Amino acid sequence: MKAGYLLCLLTIGLVAVVLVFPAACKVAPPVTTTPPVTTTPPATTTPPVTTTPPATTTPPATTTPQTFRVTIAGFAFTPERLTIPAGSIVIWTNFDEEIHTVTSDDGIFESGGIGDNSSWSNTFNEPGIFTYHCTPHPFMTAVIIVE
Repeated sequence: MKAGYLLCLLTIGLVAVVLVFPAACKVAPPVTTTPPVTTTPPATTTPPVTTTPPATTTPPATTTPQTFRVTIAGFAFTPERLTIPAGSIVIWTNFDEEIHTVTSDDGIFESGGIGDNSSWSNTFNEPGIFTYHCTPHPFMTAVIIVE
């Protein structure tokens, strides 16, 4: 090809066309098009379904029973006189090597033999004055006052 000419090859489908242009003729650069921008609308969400839980009733308040301790040591109950509210639990613990009992004077409660480092308990639900003793050692006496 001679100087001053511009050679272009254009392919359309299966046909190829050769174009020859004089050098004085300027060929515009190829036009590129940008595909249009499409936007997708934001997805819509269904608000969550809220349900109100069924009404619940509060059970009546219950009180935890109070616990009191009586020591059995040196052939004596300590304290010798104990005042407690109704519903309380009293725990007797024997620290003597001898077996002792906690026996109410009116027969309402009886521990049986309590060995060394062993315990026995009783719950006092009703108000009253409860005197007690140790059956093998009747000089050991004490009282529980339930209010």
